[in-house]
Amino acid sequence: MLVKCFCGYTADGIWFHTKARNQGKATYNCGVCIKGIGKGNEVGGDYYGVLYAVLCVEFTDEPI
Repeated sequence: MLVKCFCGYTADGIWFHTKARNQGKATYNCGVCIKGIGKGNEVGGDYYGVLYAVLCVEFTDEPI
């Protein structure tokens, strides 16, 4: 398994930084929101949080 850690990520042309990367900056962009989906017409389980780390995990056939 190979794990890489990054201080930011771009999604749909928007760059998100981790909270540590935002310290001392004039603008802040480490907040995230994920829309939850409930059963039927019910919408629930929305998640609001702060990006602390961006990890890229690559699974290999090699034993640990």
